[in-house]
Amino acid sequence: MKLYLINDFDSVLSLNLTKENPLLHLLVHSEGTLGIITKLKVKILPIEAYKETLTAGFSNLKNTMQAVQKIISLGFLPSAMEVMDENALALTKYKNTNIKTLLIAEFEGKKKQISEDIKQIINVFKNTGAEEIKINLTKQELEKVWRTRAKAALALTKEANGLVSYDYAVERPKLAAAVEFVQDTLKKHNLRGTIVFHAGDGNFHPNIVFDENNAYEANQIKIAIKEIDKFVFSIGGTLSAEHGIAVQK
Repeated sequence: MKLYLINDFDSVLSLNLTKENPLLHLLVHSEGTLGIITKLKVKILPIEAYKETLTAGFSNLKNTMQAVQKIISLGFLPSAMEVMDENALALTKYKNTNIKTLLIAEFEGKKKQISEDIKQIINVFKNTGAEEIKINLTKQELEKVWRTRAKAALALTKEANGLVSYDYAVERPKLAAAVEFVQDTLKKHNLRGTIVFHAGDGNFHPNIVFDENNAYEANQIKIAIKEIDKFVFSIGGTLSAEHGIAVQK
């Protein structure tokens, strides 16, 4: 990647950035405010021939994240690792059980290797207290799982006339603490919401509904978000991971 930094009207500094160069991360995180990318090399990966998706339901968030951490630490690289909290499951009518979080894990590669990997993943789920494990999903079951994940925020919009969605990111080991803080903060301020997140990269989305005609409720959201912002910063997180900073932040 080649970057041009304009120091003033007369001078331009050219830098070659590689993945080992910390300036690369600085530029990416600045979201276009520090310079102009003039050349970019990308690696296009082929679509894998085989894909396997499995789900695991847990009674608490801590066990869910222990499973995520173990999977990553063993060297597995899921193509997707999504988590839905209890409210999201209830809104999408997933099931009326003692499951508080649902982990959706997707793996791609050669069929023989993925089949062996799945055996280890199932053991991880069992050892971290999974209440429910589903494998060998049919096409219809698979569509239902991803539809459930996709509808989490949409289902929430039917609960009120106002919706705000936020985009935080923290290190994976701190994700459970961050999500639990958000849940507690929403309860403290009598706010309704769900949390869905990309467990593999520490990115999570609190979705909060409110009555647009209720000034007190709208103000409570502002107070709650300031508290969440402060907490996320305190544990080394960021206010934006994939949706951009924009005006809201």
